[in-house]
Amino acid sequence: MTDDIYSVLLDAAGLLLVGMAVVFVFLTILIGAIHLIEWLCNKLPDAPETQIKPQVSGTQAEAISPQVVAAISSAVHQYRNKKQ
Repeated sequence: MTDDIYSVLLDAAGLLLVGMAVVFVFLTILIGAIHLIEWLCNKLPDAPETQIKPQVSGTQAEAISPQVVAAISSAVHQYRNKKQ
């Protein structure tokens, strides 16, 4: 009976050590990869940012009424003030 408990505890300790080692190795590789990506981003020049402007034709711009623009602006303003 005690041999069974001893072997089960020994197996549990082995699994514990293997699991902790796997987690430690994984986190070490993850930290190394993050540092590698940081080094690459600092080494390579930034790509120029291009802003995409929405293509609005004259008829679409005229179709939006000033009341709708005012309502949207008011809603955005209230939302931004609510977050603070």
